[in-house]
Amino acid sequence: LRLINVGYELAGVPLLTNINLEAKQGEIIGIIGRSGAGKTTLAHIILRLLDPTSGTYLINGKDCRQISLASFWGQTAAVTQVPVRLESTLMEEVAWVYPQATPEAVEQALLEAGIDPKLGQECLETVENRCRVVWHTRSLQQRVEWARVWLRPSSLVVFDEPTSLCDPTLEQRFLQSLLSRRHRWISFVISHRPATLAVCDRLIVIDRGRIVAEGAREEILAQWMPALHMEGALAG
Repeated sequence: LRLINVGYELAGVPLLTNINLEAKQGEIIGIIGRSGAGKTTLAHIILRLLDPTSGTYLINGKDCRQISLASFWGQTAAVTQVPVRLESTLMEEVAWVYPQATPEAVEQALLEAGIDPKLGQECLETVENRCRVVWHTRSLQQRVEWARVWLRPSSLVVFDEPTSLCDPTLEQRFLQSLLSRRHRWISFVISHRPATLAVCDRLIVIDRGRIVAEGAREEILAQWMPALHMEGALAG
């Protein structure tokens, strides 16, 4: 994966400018920066939820716009800041990202995400309120997103604040699962939590839509830790 002088404008306003980035299979790259710096916009570019308005995005040396969206998205997965609900059972909530999965594989993904598979047939929530509500914590919502990623075969994965709603024990569960799969993926992790960023091979810092720093995790965190702590406090 390679971004060359990538930019993105919305209504004439530049949100990303001259982004140059390269990532290889097996790498975990952390993306940090203040709120509004452009981190999520970059994530959307990487996932092709947005296409660059300037520059080039290459996958295996090929312009990604020459690859159909169906083919591209078929190899991607993501944990988003706002979890997606189907108002269905936990099993169905997870399995929709990979309909070919066996029930056993879905149950294993739930278990790995710290969710009791015995709840698999419970509904999260329905408009008619006919089902038992188990969508009772924001942490559970986030862990359903984890289970979807653990289940779905992918080669490019983006995690946008994947542990923001979880306690340290669940955070470590997430990191162990990520590390066990890293060899299969190009992984990007957006986070304000130093413990989550600890698995990253390197970090890039986004500020006002530009990459302003890139380097080893220890070096970047030492320089940006105060800002991270402040952003973490604001994010709750």
